[in-house]
Amino acid sequence: MLENPEWKYDVVPEIYQGKNIADFIDPEIEAKLKALEEEEEALLAEEGLKMDDDEMPELTEEQATAYKDYKNKVDEIRVKSRLNVNNRTVLKTQDGKGLKAKLEEMGKNPAVVLQK
Repeated sequence: MLENPEWKYDVVPEIYQGKNIADFIDPEIEAKLKALEEEEEALLAEEGLKMDDDEMPELTEEQATAYKDYKNKVDEIRVKSRLNVNNRTVLKTQDGKGLKAKLEEMGKNPAVVLQK
């Protein structure tokens, strides 16, 4: 039925609520985030709210440990986020069923339809 028979084996786009989620992926998000953080630092410095390392209040050992743990966790989350950029997200339809379940209900083989 298709104009080009090879189109039968194209990857099905990931659709959520009638919109292709690939339209919402921003490959330059890290650069934009960095620019936003720099802008925030400049605004805080301008208002005199940014503390230099010399002005940092003394922390107790427990507070310093908690702060280091927090910073490590944030860094870990950022690294995982960067590594997961290419992983595909499994989306659910509005009725809560996954795409594979819907295809199976329709009598189609998900392995064939969802080829990579």
